[in-house]
Amino acid sequence: MRILQINKFYHPYVGGVETVARQLAEGGTTHGHEVRVLTCNHQIDLESRVEQVNGIPVWRAASFGFLFNASVSPTFPFLYRKAVEWADVVHFHSPSPVPEFTHLVCGVPASKQVVVTFHADPGTSRFKVLSPFYTPVLRQLLRRADRITATAPQNIARTGLLDAFERKTDVIPLATEFEVDPPTEKERTRHRNNLLEENGEEPIILFVGRLAYYKGLQYLLRAMQLVEAQLIIVGDGELRDDLEAKAREHKVAHQVQFEGYVPDEQLAEYYRAADFFVLPSIASIEAFGIVQLDAMAHGLPVVNTSLTTGVPFVSQHEETGLTVQPEDAGDLADAMNRLVNNREYRRELGRNAARRAEDFTEEKMLDRYDELYTELMDQGSVR
Repeated sequence: MRILQINKFYHPYVGGVETVARQLAEGGTTHGHEVRVLTCNHQIDLESRVEQVNGIPVWRAASFGFLFNASVSPTFPFLYRKAVEWADVVHFHSPSPVPEFTHLVCGVPASKQVVVTFHADPGTSRFKVLSPFYTPVLRQLLRRADRITATAPQNIARTGLLDAFERKTDVIPLATEFEVDPPTEKERTRHRNNLLEENGEEPIILFVGRLAYYKGLQYLLRAMQLVEAQLIIVGDGELRDDLEAKAREHKVAHQVQFEGYVPDEQLAEYYRAADFFVLPSIASIEAFGIVQLDAMAHGLPVVNTSLTTGVPFVSQHEETGLTVQPEDAGDLADAMNRLVNNREYRRELGRNAARRAEDFTEEKMLDRYDELYTELMDQGSVR
């Protein structure tokens, strides 16, 4: 079948939803489907382009600028009409304002099957002030959808947007791109010595993600005042300079290593060097936290926060890691110290984490979506 993946941005833009869209696009071809991606350019570019990204045709609409992290893209509707006409299945990733507003104007023909993956409720983000205008647009797309998928049960329970669509909503969790392959202690030591600027015996705590407000890194840096360990921060973003200044202000700069952006192919080195992983997110825009799975696949326990989203669903308290209150540096420090000071407990949680990661493999996610697409096409053929 012909499958069109639609999202606001696409690889090489770095983001959790962009990763999922890429996994589904590239994985769809391995299941024998023809796949295209429709997106906006994540940089200012006044021309629309069609390019090949890892063998996938990607249609990028011109971007004249950005407003609330959405592209100003007057050419998107023209590409949208052509792409939708080509497709059998149109798969939206939400929230994506430009595609959703375009759907409001242009629609999708009744002969096409529509899937919407509901990644997060836009009303929980820092842009919730726009909800009175945006929510009706998103609801219109959800009404048109033949099937809706959420990434965790909590992400259905915490939003009112899906209440009217319970019958056509499924949970299909996201997936790690890594094979479940915890390293031996000898391998951890070798990777550790390669990555640390100064070798020592203190445990390594790892964070991977965008340096954005909702990640809660300001609380992590404050917590590091009470923890004897090394923290490696992988990722880049608008808050990097502020966070480096915070590390100096809290007098923990000697414990913190900012690595900046690291290509996907090198990330495994960091997971294989670390002793545990921390995701201190403070806002519900963090709806799943796929990096937790990446860490768990490498046998790392996770310290996460008790958001009312899929975050504590992925790594579970006292089973695969520890869950703490958001915005609580003291609680975060206590949890990290439990893992720093108890190697055997850390290893036990890490073994549990690797076993749980087996339930979230890319192969399982792709199979679930392939079954969903096939079921929709079969239903469409008997209409």
